[in-house]
Amino acid sequence: MDILEKFHGSIAELLAHKQIFALLKRAVGAKSKLPEILITCPPQPTLGDFSVSCFELGKMLQQSPVEAARVIAAVPLPKSKTNIFSSVRAAGPYVNFFVDPAAYGRLVLEQIQKEGDAFGAVSRVRKPTVMVEYFSPNTNKPLTIGHLRNVFLGWSLSQILRTLGCAVIENSIYNDRGIALCKSIVAYRRWGAGATPESEHKKSDHFAGQFYVRFGQELAVHPELEEEAKEYLRQWEAGDKNIRADWRRLVDWAMAGFTQTLKSVNLDHPEV
Repeated sequence: MDILEKFHGSIAELLAHKQIFALLKRAVGAKSKLPEILITCPPQPTLGDFSVSCFELGKMLQQSPVEAARVIAAVPLPKSKTNIFSSVRAAGPYVNFFVDPAAYGRLVLEQIQKEGDAFGAVSRVRKPTVMVEYFSPNTNKPLTIGHLRNVFLGWSLSQILRTLGCAVIENSIYNDRGIALCKSIVAYRRWGAGATPESEHKKSDHFAGQFYVRFGQELAVHPELEEEAKEYLRQWEAGDKNIRADWRRLVDWAMAGFTQTLKSVNLDHPEV
């Protein structure tokens, strides 16, 4: 199979590869069969956009790789509207190709306009499965702008992986149990007085999160609160219905607030 038939890049990249092969054919002779050629990217952008090693080509031309690179770089670029290279330069045993940004960009933009959201998508017979875990907030604290950064990064990575042909599982681990939540329960029982987000006119995750903050503030004056929170944790683990009810109430308020925030940016919880 021709190497170009295996290529899955953009139209502009495919055209670049075709033009590189055409130039190499002119250098070695139209009737000569090219060896297996690997087109790579130079290690630094200043060295070019595409690069070809001349070790095998040197053998064909019966020259050293360095001399073969010079011969190939000296082949004139075609003077046509479809040519996307501005120059070709030899660098030791390599030939480096420099793209004309305007010509290359025009092809990329034309392809994006034609394909829309399908641009860059890869079709795979076997789709590798990837789990992306993101968001994962603590349910005893309100969301911040930092959580949104995490959400946008995780969601974007999920979409990129899908475009690359992966089967993506989006997941979020909600830290909704443990000593931190028990501290919130202590504070809610002591200072919540049956209040709700509605009665306090607060966004529900902010309402739930204030009790964890209050616990920390009061702990400096009342260190015995730490042991009370530990006792609540023991009761929670033992299945105490009243403790579990207050825990469920605080967690539900936090989750409702998270949902409200996510909906404001047209997203949902990344859950399996």
